[in-house]
Amino acid sequence: ILSLSAVLSLILSPSRLSRIIGRSPKLRILKIGLPGMLIMVTHALLAISPGCVPWSESSASCQPFEEAQADALKYLKANMFPFDAPNKATLFDDGIAVPTAQLALTARQKFGWASKVPKAVWQDAVLPYAVVNEARTDWRQLIWEKLSPILANTSNASSLADVFYLVNNKVWTTLGSFSGQSSIVFRSEQTPLIYDPMSTMAYGYASCTGISLLLIDALRTVGVPARLVGTPAWHGVVKDGNHNWVEVWLGPGAGKANAGDDYWSFIEGEL
Repeated sequence: ILSLSAVLSLILSPSRLSRIIGRSPKLRILKIGLPGMLIMVTHALLAISPGCVPWSESSASCQPFEEAQADALKYLKANMFPFDAPNKATLFDDGIAVPTAQLALTARQKFGWASKVPKAVWQDAVLPYAVVNEARTDWRQLIWEKLSPILANTSNASSLADVFYLVNNKVWTTLGSFSGQSSIVFRSEQTPLIYDPMSTMAYGYASCTGISLLLIDALRTVGVPARLVGTPAWHGVVKDGNHNWVEVWLGPGAGKANAGDDYWSFIEGEL
């Protein structure tokens, strides 16, 4: 039985392996020479990322992975929230933006439904490392590790709506394991104490904002475009408080959006 290091030695040249180790903080920690080197499988697979990234249904429209990753990081930098700017180095110098871009591109390579999302929609509603002003954390890798096995046998011909329903059906019990509970549940009036995805997974509950953000992040992780919408006055009454929910981009012919909404649609989430 070959060790992971031996497998890597067979498929990677020394210069390629050096570049992989050099740009991954966790791999740099383990840079103890190829023989006997133990490497986290997730990080190794992310770093290798062979082939190219499709940007349309045509196989001819494909971009080398490293070039696509550079473009993705450039986009994230150019479009970051203004309040993230003081922490740009923390986010982008081996920070969460790197695995965010790698996994967003990997999902696009791996899943047929993800590869058909237009690039502009992908950049705005799949790629980002955050939705609003929630804590900046590496949620995508944790969610990927939990959800990608569930989708392993899902047909690449599945629609975005099909994948949404599958994720929504599985995500709450699957991610509930982080809190030791059987499922993540709704609990009112938790924002802003608990609403970022890591807190929601750790505590096992959140109100509408936290539940919505976690569903958005789960969908984005597997390549389904999603965004947060809401109102400061539920039922049009200020005293009823605010409310947030999720919209999903389902593509031409599938959404229930109004004219000019570009196929965005509200789908009822079920916990």
